Amino acid sequence: MIDDIIDALTDSIKERFGVLDQAYIDDLLLEVRKDAEDELTTRFTLRYVLVDGETGQLESRTLFADQTAADEAAKQDIRGKSCRVAIVLLDE
Repeated sequence: MIDDIIDALTDSIKERFGVLDQAYIDDLLLEVRKDAEDELTTRFTLRYVLVDGETGQLESRTLFADQTAADEAAKQDIRGKSCRVAIVLLDE
């Protein structure tokens, strides 16, 4: 899920600096990707929650410490097919 955030930032950077060669931007972003991920995990506590995909409402008040546990909980029959996992960034 962190990768999704980094990918979104990558898209924004490519749009902003579109005058630069795309291969150059891709190379640069590969170099800073790990740094960006480390910065996010250092600056914030990451937790995962379950969200109803149709309404955007929280499924429960449970915060999962890792994405795998949240993914498994989302697959339970009681959640319904629209249940999604969302990331929560908690300020340190």
